Amino acid sequence: MSQSLPVADAQLADAAAALAEWRSTLPRSSRIPEDLWSRATALAERHGVAKVAVALKLDYTSLKRRLTVTGQRPAGGERT
Repeated sequence: MSQSLPVADAQLADAAAALAEWRSTLPRSSRIPEDLWSRATALAERHGVAKVAVALKLDYTSLKRRLTVTGQRPAGGERT
């Protein structure tokens, strides 16, 4: 399985830690809470969908779809 990128940004690291904690407490089939998705989309807007999806171990397509639905634009010139 792929490994996540090193997390240099403090907010990205905090979000990764929050997701890891959430994942450790609930069954794998549980839905990610909206507050964690909101953090991820805000970070994707700043850092790009691909980088955030890898760092937070999220599905790229799901993150990109949520970013598009909220009307935010990803960083780095990624197309929506």
